[in-house]
Amino acid sequence: VPIELAPTVKRIWPNGFQWLVYKTRPVYRVSPEFCDVIAQGAVASILPISEGSSFAYAAAAFVESVAKSASIPSVRFDERSLAGPGHAVSLVVPFAERCDAVVAFIRREGWEDVVLLYNTEDGK
Repeated sequence: VPIELAPTVKRIWPNGFQWLVYKTRPVYRVSPEFCDVIAQGAVASILPISEGSSFAYAAAAFVESVAKSASIPSVRFDERSLAGPGHAVSLVVPFAERCDAVVAFIRREGWEDVVLLYNTEDGK
């Protein structure tokens, strides 16, 4: 965990947490593994996409979809876009008590402009 995120991570998960690192895999291998992680109590997923292969994109899209349907916060970004201006990150199901980690990430990366898109109950 980057040092800047350590206090936030400790506050959110005081008993520690487990990182599961995935390399590009065919979706058929990611599917059961990610579902097992959810069954064990996964609380968030971070989906970097840097390899650009169709397998990487398919696996990340699947994990993001499953995370969304399980109401698990999911941060997805493309590392290539983080190298220059116009960064893009999407956060799915942003539970308030877990958003501090996203704020710490934004500060760590030195982002100066952030756009927050959200829905309201009345759609306004």
